[in-house]
Amino acid sequence: MQLKILFMGDHCSVSAQSYLVKLAKSDDISIIAGNITLKDNSLEAHASAISSDSPSYRFEFNENGSVRTTVCENFTFSKAADWFDWDYIAIQQTQSLADDKESYFPFISIITDKIKSLTPRTEIIITEPWAYEQDCMNEDFRKYSRDTDEMTRKIREAMIDVTSQSGIKIVLPLGEAWDKERKKGICRLTSDDGLHASRCGDFLSSAICYEILTGNNIAKNKYRLPFVNADIAAEIKNTAHEIAEKYRL
Repeated sequence: MQLKILFMGDHCSVSAQSYLVKLAKSDDISIIAGNITLKDNSLEAHASAISSDSPSYRFEFNENGSVRTTVCENFTFSKAADWFDWDYIAIQQTQSLADDKESYFPFISIITDKIKSLTPRTEIIITEPWAYEQDCMNEDFRKYSRDTDEMTRKIREAMIDVTSQSGIKIVLPLGEAWDKERKKGICRLTSDDGLHASRCGDFLSSAICYEILTGNNIAKNKYRLPFVNADIAAEIKNTAHEIAEKYRL
């Protein structure tokens, strides 16, 4: 079995593929995972770059199921879209705008229409970012009264509304999985900045994507997360499985 997925987003999408290939290898599955980013990763910026076919993208990918990553600069979206026969392209609103329903339109339509014209076979999916950690000092956190639960709720509300309007049927619910794991309190999912993912956060993001994309129970996957207690890693897998069951393809 081989799957090919291209992520378009910010550090949340990078997190989603951090351990994806290694998890797949443990189940004898080959995954080619790509990631395409701009300096400004808002959907508005992506729509502009895609419409003009601007060579402003950074394109990272692994090839033939390898864990090694190739990095290419000054790529156009059309070139990246044509690089592999992608099964999925996952789009994502940048984390700081993920709760703003108006920020998705009309840009999400521009992006999805272009994807459909370039790669008609590809399934378009959407990634739900996580909320900032309670101690995050990022200025954008002020609009949520520096409340992780409030940010989680608003992103979830936006995701429900956007998927309904756009017709996108498949969601990679990183935010929902992170919320569940945070409430268990067994490990910190962000780095010290309260914004970017820690090793555990990357593992959870990848685990939820793995089960949704492959249909395999991540809790039974044999991959061992380095430098993390085995019981904690197993609990992260259980959380991912609990959420993924709600979103099976």
